[in-house]
Amino acid sequence: MAKNFPYGGYIGQLLRVNLNNKGISKEELREDLAREFVGGVGLSARILYEELPPGIDPLGPENKLVMMTGPVNGTMIPAASRSSFCAKSPYTKSFFHSIFGGFLGPELKFAGYDGLIVEGQADRPVYIWIDDDRVEIRDASHLWGKDPFTAEDTLRKEIGDEEIHIATIGLAGEEKAPYAMILCDIRASGRGGMGAVMGSKNLKAIAIRGTGGVTVPNMLQVYNTAVRINKLFVTNPAVQGLSGYGTPRNVAAMNEGGILPTRNWQTETFKGMKNITGEAMREQVVKGHRACFACSINCTKYSVVPGGPYKSIINGADYETIYAFGCICEVDNIEVLCKADELCDYYGIDLISAGVSIGWAWSAMKRASSPRKTLME
Repeated sequence: MAKNFPYGGYIGQLLRVNLNNKGISKEELREDLAREFVGGVGLSARILYEELPPGIDPLGPENKLVMMTGPVNGTMIPAASRSSFCAKSPYTKSFFHSIFGGFLGPELKFAGYDGLIVEGQADRPVYIWIDDDRVEIRDASHLWGKDPFTAEDTLRKEIGDEEIHIATIGLAGEEKAPYAMILCDIRASGRGGMGAVMGSKNLKAIAIRGTGGVTVPNMLQVYNTAVRINKLFVTNPAVQGLSGYGTPRNVAAMNEGGILPTRNWQTETFKGMKNITGEAMREQVVKGHRACFACSINCTKYSVVPGGPYKSIINGADYETIYAFGCICEVDNIEVLCKADELCDYYGIDLISAGVSIGWAWSAMKRASSPRKTLME
């Protein structure tokens, strides 16, 4: 671990894993990059700008997948657990950053690294095991073809630790679908096809156990800042809405403002809105609240549909699920949306891409069957 790094909150060390030659190296974080690009997305963009040749195939071995944290990640500052997976995207063919919360980013810092750079391509399915200073590339043939939840359970039993944190891809990532996501414990790196990049490297999972901590120059100041922010959370109506209902609290407000995407964006208000709001979800399916690391908002909703055709257990649904599978497709059944969310996680699919694609296909079918009518008719 880098010692006496001058910028507080950084560990001062990056981990690089080459899947071609199974090379594992640890390198000091450049002070100029830490100062000028400040954290996850900025640092990742600069690293990829310097290291990726122009015109490469996003799903080829030359692409690199960068998981990066920020200087406040892993501290007691609430809502600061956000981390990123970045690469050249198979979806956009350009730089893409996909942000996620949860515990994976802080765990990487506790293991002693500000970021992880994965390069090359394994000749068979593998996973990366990071256990503080000990880093291994292990065989994942027994995990290939398994859904993320089964793969995570298998890894925790195999490693013998229920508390490790894991990033995993599903079948979509293995098949290199451009809309594949990476499941990161209770959250996901959903956008931009980062799961496809991970799958193209034959990398099934990244498992992390960190037993260290994050050092800051003035712990008392950080503590007082955290206390002040948490007090604001308690009194701020917007934050309290997130705590009570999660991001689906936005559904009613978006509809009232005439900006709720509906019927494949052919209109922006949805008559069935009242059945898929945060309030409706809380009343029908929410059984508990979950929080990302050191966050007092608790915006993740643990939801259960106990039986019937839409039986499901999810961390959600979030606003993205509700607009993509709900109002865009004119579906006003919250149980259906929970099942759609679960299936996307099971296969490792970005749910926004899946929902809006279905919405487009549905409207295209309507147009084909009624060529003389507009979609509004």
